[in-house]
Amino acid sequence: MLKILFDAIHAKKDEELLNIFLVAIYTGARREEIGQIKVTSDDFFTFTDAKTQAGNRTVPIHPKLKNIIKDKNNGGFLLPKLTEAKYGGE
Repeated sequence: MLKILFDAIHAKKDEELLNIFLVAIYTGARREEIGQIKVTSDDFFTFTDAKTQAGNRTVPIHPKLKNIIKDKNNGGFLLPKLTEAKYGGE
């Protein structure tokens, strides 16, 4: 099922949507969390504004995500063009 979804996103040639998908798959982050990720390290993402204490966590950056974070380790947002409900949802 993931391959079908990946292929459909890849066929759209939408790099931002592909990056969102990859970050979700390799971090387990929810869509709200993905929009809040700031790059402050080359080694891990830190989630600190979760709904529960268990949601506050540090996640190692998977090697497949290294190209996405390249040149963004300045405290800026990982996906700065990501806006609320851009790809549907509420």
